[in-house]
Amino acid sequence: MKIMMTIYATTFGEMLRALRLHANLTQSELGQATGYSPALISRLESNARCPDIDMLYQRFVPALQLEVDSTDAQRLIALAHQHRLAQVMGPPPPPPRAELSTAIMLMLVLKVRESDRIWQEYKRGTAGRAPTTHAKQATNAVPINLRRVGCDAPVCW
Repeated sequence: MKIMMTIYATTFGEMLRALRLHANLTQSELGQATGYSPALISRLESNARCPDIDMLYQRFVPALQLEVDSTDAQRLIALAHQHRLAQVMGPPPPPPRAELSTAIMLMLVLKVRESDRIWQEYKRGTAGRAPTTHAKQATNAVPINLRRVGCDAPVCW
């Protein structure tokens, strides 16, 4: 009597290795039973090679002593499909870095506000009295791309 066992694996290679070990087969023995080399079995188990779905049904399922409609066989086939799809589609894109762009936007807004405040201080200072030392130093500290160019204010390059 065969003991039923459910194997939980996240990749095709993990599942193939677990099923091979459960069937008490070495990579060489599984290779002989399927007609593949032990090196190919090793590459399949390390997810370095994409499995052929038809060969899984025809050769691997019987060699691993599985029923075609068993849960483990269906899981092996599903993981093989997933592995093939991942190779065709490539790795998933990284998640968007919203927190980084939000932080950059906030810094830009603060710099523009600082630039506007300094510009207003400068205009008030030139209306009847010289700009304060603080306003002069701050105007020079504003990045070039945020300065008001083309106005009557001095721009230090």
